[in-house]
Amino acid sequence: MTRALGADHIERVVPAGRERVVIDLFRGAGVLSCGLLIHDFEQTYRIDRILVRETPYCGARVAATALPASAPSTEEPE
Repeated sequence: MTRALGADHIERVVPAGRERVVIDLFRGAGVLSCGLLIHDFEQTYRIDRILVRETPYCGARVAATALPASAPSTEEPE
């Protein structure tokens, strides 16, 4: 089973286009990689690019694509 992040890791979601968003994550989200899924309450996102890695002072910032609501998901959020 693939690791995924839950809504409790999301600090802010900023729209960045039709299906694209920039997501600010809280510190402690863990190791991030492209393709990792982030499950929000109503939407699932797939990380496309890590813009800023986590530092001792702030969480990570990633560019992601919103997945269609009908897409089946077998991953469980942490």
